Amino acid sequence: MGRRIERMKLLSELKLLDQKEISILSQKARVNWLEHGDTNSKYYHSRIRWRRTNNKVKGIQLNGCWCEEPNRVKRGERVF
Repeated sequence: MGRRIERMKLLSELKLLDQKEISILSQKARVNWLEHGDTNSKYYHSRIRWRRTNNKVKGIQLNGCWCEEPNRVKRGERVF
């Protein structure tokens, strides 16, 4: 029974050490990112803006008619 308790204590200590090591590594990575930044951030942000603009729903076809008015689209009315 004594060996089992010792083993459990060692495992809990190992888990704490792993958590501390992970914390330290993530802090180092964050410091590195803050110092050097992301070299491609302008490119990626421009791609995101482009996708958001092009993926917007500008209107909907209701009963064969194109509708862009938000209230009518919401109610599903037919546009004349």
